[in-house]
Amino acid sequence: MLLSVVLTLRPSEDCILPMTIGNAIHGYFLKLVEQEDSLLARRLHAAESEKPFTVSTLQGGFTVQDGDALLKGDQTYWLRFTSLNQELSDLLLSLNGRSVPTVSLSGREFEVVSIARRPEEHPWAKMASFDQLYEARVTENGPVPTRLRIRFFSPTTFRSGQQNLPFPVPRLVFLTLAEKWNRYAPIHLGSEITLLVDEFVALARYELKTRIFDFGRYRQVGFVGDCEFRISARCEELWTQVIHFLADFAFFAGIGYKTTMGMGQTRRIDGERTHVR
Repeated sequence: MLLSVVLTLRPSEDCILPMTIGNAIHGYFLKLVEQEDSLLARRLHAAESEKPFTVSTLQGGFTVQDGDALLKGDQTYWLRFTSLNQELSDLLLSLNGRSVPTVSLSGREFEVVSIARRPEEHPWAKMASFDQLYEARVTENGPVPTRLRIRFFSPTTFRSGQQNLPFPVPRLVFLTLAEKWNRYAPIHLGSEITLLVDEFVALARYELKTRIFDFGRYRQVGFVGDCEFRISARCEELWTQVIHFLADFAFFAGIGYKTTMGMGQTRRIDGERTHVR
């Protein structure tokens, strides 16, 4: 099962936090998993390849001052965790106010106000199976759109050799997603996807801005904003559908480098006017 869980938090008092605390949220997430299942936590921590989760940074209407976030004790903020496998999803589904009454981030305490798992509870919460994502597109009636839009909400970059590439090259965007899909989904896409993306998928337009993601001890340069991708009309309909459900999958999987620490938070925005935040 694919899962996106949103925790709404209230600080115990007015406080100041670094703007980017993705590493702190990553650490809290692993401690939370360890609290519930120590063996699973060790496996997640030890994994050297792609890991089956992402975390966001802290979100909300805070004030920015001198590179820090000023949080108010009478306001709420939120963060989210996503899972790409059943074992971790089951654990996250079992969380409740008694098992997670508070969250500690960078030495600050937060009350857990609510835990959302469905979009009617929070727009960034959702549950779905791999089969549901696949079938929703493959069984779609009518012509399959040849354009799709993805919004990159947190700084996104790609690792190419020893260098970072902070630009949404179609091959990097969709092959990142395909690799995660093939690793965790019961439906394997095969190796053709590489040639298909190179030949038939193009970046049609974009509105992007460069952003620095500060991890404290080091920084990563990334981009945020909106991209529209065009799928060639020469592409077979089935493969066009594959590109579409990979774009749906991005909501859970994230895109690019360091998605387990807050980078690469994305979702498709078809039907919305292109806009950079």
